[in-house]
Amino acid sequence: MKNIEWCDITINPVVGCPRGCPYCYAKKINDRFHFVEDFSKPKAFLERLEQINKIKNKKIFMNSMSDIAYWDDYTIDTVVFYMKANPSNEYYFLTKKVNALENVSRRPYPNTNFKTFNNFNVFVGITITTKEDYMNYVRSVGGVRFKIINIEPILEYIDLFKYALPCSARKIILGAETGNRKEKVIPQKEWIENIIKFCKEYNIELFLKENIKKYL
Repeated sequence: MKNIEWCDITINPVVGCPRGCPYCYAKKINDRFHFVEDFSKPKAFLERLEQINKIKNKKIFMNSMSDIAYWDDYTIDTVVFYMKANPSNEYYFLTKKVNALENVSRRPYPNTNFKTFNNFNVFVGITITTKEDYMNYVRSVGGVRFKIINIEPILEYIDLFKYALPCSARKIILGAETGNRKEKVIPQKEWIENIIKFCKEYNIELFLKENIKKYL
C-alpha cells in the first residue's frame, strides 16, 4: 500500500494504538474501513510481513497505523527477522515515546536490540506535535537519539532553536493536521518558516508534506 508521501510502500504488521490522540489520522482510517474492532487495542497481522520478501530497494514505512512503543516482544522480533533477511530495503518506524528504543533494547528476544533499530537501513523517528513534546525529547537526548523528527501535525509554534539540540536527526518531516475536527489547528506561516530555517542551519533534510505547503 502506498499512501505516505515520503516513502514508497507502507506495511502495517500492527494496527491500533492506545494513546488516543484526538487528531489521529490512523484511527480515522480505521473508523472508516474497520481493520480492527477496537483501535485502542493493537492487533498484529504478521502475515503481512511476507510482502517484504518480494520487495527490493524500497523505502518501507512499517507502522503508519500504530506506534512501535506498544508492539509486543514477539511482533518486534518477527519484524526484525524479516528486515535482516531483506537488507536491500530501508525500513522506517515512528513513535511518540522518547524511551521507546531504550525499551526495545531491553526486550528478551534475541533479535530485538538497539543496534538493530539504529543501523544503516533502519530509521526510527520521534513524533512531536507541541513544545512540550519537543522538551521531553530534549531532556531525553542523553539517552537514545532518533534519526527522524516527525513534526506532524504541528499544533503550535515549536522553536527548535531555543534549546540547542545536538541534533542527530537526518531528516525532519513537517505536516499539518488533516480532517475536519472542530478544534483543528491551522499552522501559521511563522511556525513553518522557523523549522525551514532550522533545517538549513543544521544541514538537516526537510520534507514538507503537501498538506502544509499551502500555508507558506
